[in-house]
This record gives sequence, structure tokens and C-alpha cells, in this order.
Amino acid sequence: MSTGAGSRPAKTWRSVAVGALDLVGHPIGEEGYELLLLPINAGAPAYLWGDGAAAWRRLLEHPAADETLDEHTSDVVRQLEEMGLATASPHVDRGAVELSPPWLRSPQHELVYALLAEVARQNAIEIVFIKGPALHAQGLRAREHSGDVDCWVRPGDEVRLAEAMVAWGWTPLYSAFLGTGVPHSLTLQPAEWGCAIDVHSRFPGMAISPEVAFEYVQASSESRAYAGVRVQTPSRSEHAVITALHELRPTHGRQPNPVQAANARHALEAAGHDTIRSANDLGAGYVLRQVLREAYGESSIHGLATPRPEDWAWRSASGPRRYVKAFLTVPWRHRARVLGRLIWPSTAMMLSVEDAPDAPARTLVLARVRRFSRAVRALLGGK
Repeated sequence: MSTGAGSRPAKTWRSVAVGALDLVGHPIGEEGYELLLLPINAGAPAYLWGDGAAAWRRLLEHPAADETLDEHTSDVVRQLEEMGLATASPHVDRGAVELSPPWLRSPQHELVYALLAEVARQNAIEIVFIKGPALHAQGLRAREHSGDVDCWVRPGDEVRLAEAMVAWGWTPLYSAFLGTGVPHSLTLQPAEWGCAIDVHSRFPGMAISPEVAFEYVQASSESRAYAGVRVQTPSRSEHAVITALHELRPTHGRQPNPVQAANARHALEAAGHDTIRSANDLGAGYVLRQVLREAYGESSIHGLATPRPEDWAWRSASGPRRYVKAFLTVPWRHRARVLGRLIWPSTAMMLSVEDAPDAPARTLVLARVRRFSRAVRALLGGK
């Protein structure tokens, strides 16, 4: 039906959300909550019940013209609009996601996956989610949950994604080595969300370029839903390689313990012989050769390429010497900046290290001096 000159077109309301979980039948639902939704405007998740939940479900299934709503429902819908959960604007491109029950033990944790996927989409960032609950779902590890969320993006995109997540309450912990190829991930510290995020731009133990490695993983990735949003996770064989590398990575000079080695072997065996091909494609033969030999025998790994990853030498070191070895891999054009940050860390990094968000400037200066003095003593002492 056309409208007269000067009249406004009728509003048609629809549900929107970044992520949506149906709590009916979930333990949280026993407390009276029906929906857990992440609004499209930056903010915390919202629980809905009663009339609010009913209106959101109705608009999800059937967008409704304004004139078809009774007065009470109209008021509820406008409250949902204020919350960022309903819209009549044709310019809002974030339509309602699929409503689904939680499959993680922590529904709020599940929303973080949906949020990262949406923020990445808005910023034209390709993203693959690694480790975490998907490993359990693929039969690659017994532990079901993780304390944080790990994702993988192209080198350089980790900073763009981190900056975009600030509006949602996360604080990037920038390394002194940022932009040099030394860090493999950028940690985002949570506020009220309580769920840290690690944005990977490379993966330790792979002897091929980070760009090529990302291409391999993305090309064979699988689709999986978190909070009603489809995201990409690695194929089973490539995910087994990723988790095995994670288990076998030296930590501050300490080599993996027997439990970590057993976890790596379990993942590689669970994924089958395809892991040998994936290990070769991803340049992981140097790190995984021994555990693959134990899992499949010497003949199975004949021809497995074993170039040593460039970062393995400094990752095997400990204390300040680890930083020295890493520093020597930094291109000359970045060394002055990196050295300055190593000696005198940024305020944001010191606030994080000291775990004192309200620490005065004098306290941070003294903390930097103590940190530098300890490093010098350790280096002179041969540690």
C-alpha cells in the first residue's frame, strides 16, 4: 500500500542480536530466565524473561508492523529497541541470529565467540577459532572447557581486532615486541565479562610463514555454531596438530612434561593418519616428529619435512636471556623501539603486570626500576 505525500512508511520491527541463546531447559533457565542475548550496541549480555522474551521470540519468527502491535507489546518492543535487541531501521544489517540452546557449560563464554565473529565481520577480518571446546567436540581432548577464547587471524589483523574489542570491554596487553613477528598472540584482558581472549597471528612450532599457515587452516576449516552464529574452526587433523604444538611448546625454558606429551599424542592419534599430512603442510615436523613416530611408527613419517622453526631457539631459553635471544631476531628498523619498551614498559603493560589499575605514576616508575634491576642481575648471573 502506498503512502500519501509527506507521510512516513510504516515501521516494521524485527529482533536483532549479536548472539542468542535459548535457556529453556538449561540450569540457568530454572531461575526464571528464558533468553540470554548479546545486544548489537556495545554492552553486556542481557537476560530476558516474561513479556520481553515473548516479544523477542515473536519478532524473531515474524517481523511485525507497528500498527499490528497492541499498546503493551509496543511498549515492550520499544524497551527492546533501547536495549539494542530490536529495530525498525532497514539500515541495521545485523539481523537476528539463529536462536539455539547453549552447548558450552558457560553460556556467557559462548557469547564471546559470537561477539568476536561479528566484530571481525564488521572489520573485514577473516577469523578461525582454535583450541577451546571445539577440541572436545572433535574428540581431541578430554577436557570440555577452556578459561579463555583463542582465535587466529592474519598477521596485522590482531591489532585491528583488539582495538575494535575495546568498545566491548576488553583491554589489549600490547607486547614490547608488537609488530616484529616475535609475539604469536595478543592477549585481551576482560573487564566484567571475565573471559580473556588470545588473538593469534601465528602459531609457535610451524616452520612456514604465518600467512601460508593461516591459509592452510582456513581453507579446510569447518563450520560450527556458537550462540546461534556460524564460525570457522580447524579441521580435525589440523586442529590435532595445533593442540599438539601447544602441548609441546617450551614454556620459559621448561620442556613439556609427560602429561603434556601424552595429551599431544592423544590428539594426534585421535585424528588419525591425516595428521601426518597436516603436520607436513604446516611445517610442524621438527616439533612433532618424535610423537608422530610413537603414534604411527617410523615408516609412517618417512619423508616428513623437519625444518626448525625460527622461534624455537629463544622459546627454549628462560629468564631475561629469552628476551635477548628474541630481540636478536627483530629486524634492525624495530630494535630501538623494542629495546625502549623492554627497558621502560608502557603504562598499560605495567598496570597489568602490577594488577593495580589505580596505581599512581610514582608506583609504576618504581616498579619499572625494580623490574629492570632484576633483569640486569639475572643476566649478569647467567640466568
